[in-house]
Amino acid sequence: MSVDELIDVKRVLQSSEGVGFSDVEQLSEIVCSDQVSELRNEVQALVKNIAEGQASAGLTARAGIALHLLGQHKDAVLQLEKVQDNATACFYHAVSLIALKRYAEADKQLETAAKLGYDPIECSLRRAETLRLVRKLDEAEAILSSIAKEAAGRAEYSFQMGCIRSDRG
Repeated sequence: MSVDELIDVKRVLQSSEGVGFSDVEQLSEIVCSDQVSELRNEVQALVKNIAEGQASAGLTARAGIALHLLGQHKDAVLQLEKVQDNATACFYHAVSLIALKRYAEADKQLETAAKLGYDPIECSLRRAETLRLVRKLDEAEAILSSIAKEAAGRAEYSFQMGCIRSDRG
């Protein structure tokens, strides 16, 4: 990444706007760059501010999503469970819960994320994943069948169907 391509990490984390897909894309780019240590430092500072009551729900959501992308799922859940009524935060809360093998809680968060407006197909794919991981293969396959027309072109759909078939032997 060249100097003129650097992302303003502080601006991305401190934005007062609601967190959305473009913010997640920017945070993902930062995680995959040489700016990752700067992101870690900024997230630590933001988490400290949150603990002191000096941060909005939007900032808390950004911190939680960044923690998820950094692989710090327990810390991500601690932040994201504080956020209400944000589809993106609910989705990343669910994905962190999946990483922690808290599948039932993740399933509920995915339902909430879809109701709040997060991509319903992606939420259904992840719900199928949570069911598959607890060996509820028929339920997982039923979800996938219900979204087959819309989801068949997505890699995650093919992956989940393949896993179900493999799990069945």
